[in-house]
Amino acid sequence: MKTTCIWMMSLILITKTKEEIMGNLKSFREESKRDFITTGMPTIEQLQTGALCRIADAVEIMTKDRVKLENDLNWYRENYRNQLERIATLEKSRNTYKGKFNNLKKRLEESK
Repeated sequence: MKTTCIWMMSLILITKTKEEIMGNLKSFREESKRDFITTGMPTIEQLQTGALCRIADAVEIMTKDRVKLENDLNWYRENYRNQLERIATLEKSRNTYKGKFNNLKKRLEESK
């Protein structure tokens, strides 16, 4: 019983410690989006960091646009296939009606 209680208490302490640690940590992704400001003349590393941040922002924007374009392309392809099937069905229907019309026309001429 005592070992179970000690084990449970240590588990709770470990869990709390992990939660506290995770609460203090910051995401690299969120930190990379933060604006960095310098006083005085920027160093080469700071300039490189700024350039990399701008490149990352541009890549994120391009990715969003590409995903939208791919989704639009898939929608248009599916719509195109559906319309081709519809056109084929309408052509068959038209040909059927045209054949029936010609048969009726022949019967009318024969009955005169």
